[in-house]
Amino acid sequence: MRLFTRMTSFLATLPPCRAARHFSFGEKVSVLFLTVAALGALGFWAYVGFIMMTVEGPKQGGVYTEAVLGQPTYYNPLLLRMGAEGEAEANVTTLVYSGLFRADGKGGVVPDLAERYEVSDDGKTYTVYLRTNATWHDGERVTADDVVYTIHTIQDPRFTVSPALAHAWDGIAVERVDDFTVRFVLDKPFAPFVAAQLRVGILPEHIWGAVEPDAFTLAKANMQPVGSGPYKIHENATDDNGALVSTTLSRFRDYYGDAPYIDRIKFSFFATEDDAITAFQTHQVMGVSVSANNVAKVSTQDGTTVVRRLSIPSTYAVFFNPLKSAALAYSDVRTALAMATDKKAIVDAVLHGEGQILTGPFVEGMTWYTDAQKAPAYDVEAAKKLLEQKGWKAGEDGIRAREGTVLRFTLVVPQWESIVATADLLKQQWRAVGADVQVHVLRSDEFRTVLSKRSYGALLFGQTYFAFDADPFAFWHSSQKDAPGLNFSQLTNKDIDKVLVEAQQQRDEAKRAELYATFNDLMAKNVPAVFLYTPYYLWVQSHRVHGVDVTRVSRPAERFATVGQWYVATRRVLKK
Repeated sequence: MRLFTRMTSFLATLPPCRAARHFSFGEKVSVLFLTVAALGALGFWAYVGFIMMTVEGPKQGGVYTEAVLGQPTYYNPLLLRMGAEGEAEANVTTLVYSGLFRADGKGGVVPDLAERYEVSDDGKTYTVYLRTNATWHDGERVTADDVVYTIHTIQDPRFTVSPALAHAWDGIAVERVDDFTVRFVLDKPFAPFVAAQLRVGILPEHIWGAVEPDAFTLAKANMQPVGSGPYKIHENATDDNGALVSTTLSRFRDYYGDAPYIDRIKFSFFATEDDAITAFQTHQVMGVSVSANNVAKVSTQDGTTVVRRLSIPSTYAVFFNPLKSAALAYSDVRTALAMATDKKAIVDAVLHGEGQILTGPFVEGMTWYTDAQKAPAYDVEAAKKLLEQKGWKAGEDGIRAREGTVLRFTLVVPQWESIVATADLLKQQWRAVGADVQVHVLRSDEFRTVLSKRSYGALLFGQTYFAFDADPFAFWHSSQKDAPGLNFSQLTNKDIDKVLVEAQQQRDEAKRAELYATFNDLMAKNVPAVFLYTPYYLWVQSHRVHGVDVTRVSRPAERFATVGQWYVATRRVLKK
């Protein structure tokens, strides 16, 4: 307004033009107004044209922050703890270290440090050719020696590495062919070898080679790691008591892959989920993972948050142990219990709808999943009828029995809120068909003991496959029926054993699919378990985080699989 006033005052002082008629002050003001309006309109339409011709695109820079539940212990891919307690360290490790292959965020794997690989005709020898432009964060080159050192360390019983990792590499020979070629020799064909084994993070031999086995878990490099991944350690921040409160990573500028847009990623660690959610709600962080009952707290209707529902190949089921329960030794009882299970009601009540119903041993999205997976339809009356036909008569208390065997067993569960709630619902649902189920909730140490001894009639627990191109051998082959095997039902079936072995060794995917279809049919016929659900991994982010394209992860830390495409800083670029 001041500018307009000054301009009109200036116009009033101008002398009239002798060659033209005299313009009044009012006419001068009108001309000025029209000129300003025209310029404004021109600027507006220029802006509109710019917006229409361009799109918001990524710009280098910015910081992404995420709240993580738990406290890291080691940033070392060989020492990662399993399950939720290891997630805090797994996030950092995934970004700092590279494997020969990595997850693609869609359930598959793609080459990482590996450039390509070859498999021998007999399926036992894998030759992996490394890329030649990969360097460690300290500038040293990544070579075959680093790969061989890492695998030998996993296999050396003197080193305290993850038990699951040591078991996975048992009996596999590894040798250096040249500076950038490694050969793996298996004792028998194993079709999912690449997805199962070759994603492990590789350690730098020049950093770790001199570390003695008894000092492996004490080494400084466990919390100041030198990797070859897209990000490197920038800072570990502690509180006044020395407890780690956050870890900040910075972009590795010499990364061999596509350079990430985001300069820094900061993980802040919290003791409780409520504290992590508060940090998100108060904009201290841009991302947080939450349980199903807390999604409503962090999701918004105005689009300022994005809830990402990631599929994980985990199956929650009730595993029947007929060796410990006389009633569960009858296949008709197991079938009737499956028919009496209202899975949708369980998913709605326990997971607040945030999960998928399972119809068999494979999760939707897994390579071997098909819509033809068979599971008895939910039908309480049909379940009662089946039991009646098989001689299971209800007593005055409604509990069924047959020839002195009472339909009664104990359902053992760990002390996890969602699993306990699931067990309570199952107890009610199965009571409706005449089964007397006692839910036995155990602390972690008690549960591990009972699990290892297989001292339960039925067990409610979860199992997670190592990849979406997975192999169920460890869960259902008879050789795995005793601890530390994972065949919790102690299933012994020669037909299932045969199919699982053949599928493991079959490299033709079409033939493997046929074998796993047969496996599905055999599982439906024998009913060693009632498959219930697979929960989503719920990850909430601010709308300011762009480029996140992840739908399926084998473990939560793989949600960073496409981190190179993420961006928080933006600029306008011409449309293609």
